[in-house]
Amino acid sequence: MKTRVLTAIACIMALCLGESLAQAKHNVGVIGGATFSTQKLKEVNSSTLTQYHAGLAFKFRLPLGFALQPSILYQVKGAKLEDASNLNVGYLEVPVSLQWGPDLIICRPYVECAPFVGYGLNNSIKDWTDLNRVEYGVGLGAGLDIWRFQINARYNWNFGSLANANLSENKNEVIQAFKDRNFGGVTLSLAFYF
Repeated sequence: MKTRVLTAIACIMALCLGESLAQAKHNVGVIGGATFSTQKLKEVNSSTLTQYHAGLAFKFRLPLGFALQPSILYQVKGAKLEDASNLNVGYLEVPVSLQWGPDLIICRPYVECAPFVGYGLNNSIKDWTDLNRVEYGVGLGAGLDIWRFQINARYNWNFGSLANANLSENKNEVIQAFKDRNFGGVTLSLAFYF
C-alpha cells in the first residue's frame, strides 16, 4: 500500500513538473570554463590542477524565480602527484541545476543546487582496469544572468571512489594513491544563451 501511494505521488509530481516545463520559457546555450580539482592526499601537491569543461546548457524558467538548467558537458578533472605525474580523467557529465533568484530586470542573481552524474571517456594512464568510470555527486553554487550571458561558480562534492574497491594484482601507483578518494573542487563557467 505504501509503495502504491509513493508511486502515485511521484507520478503526479512528474506530470506537474512536465506541464510546468512545457509552459516554461526556455533557452539553449553553450557553456565552458575552468575546473579546479582538489584532493586531500599526502601524495598530491597543495596546488590544484586546472582543467576545463565545455558543452551545451538548456535553461527552463519556472514560476516564483526558479529555473531548471540541465547541461551536457565534457569535463576534465585531475590532480598533480608529488612525483610530478598527473592523473587526468575526461568525463561526459550531466549536471541538473535547480536555481532560485529574483529577476531584477537587468540581471538575475541566483543560488543553485546541482546533482550530477558522469561517465569516464578517457584518462591519462590509458587504462580503466582499476578506475571507476562512473562518478556522481552534488554541487552548490551561485551565479548571475546578464542579458544572454551567465556567470557561475560552483563547489562540487563527488561521492564515489575514483579507484575500484578491489584493485587488481597489477597495482598502478597513481591509482593506488586515489583509493577511497575522488575528484572534487570548483568550477567557474561562462554560458551564452541563444
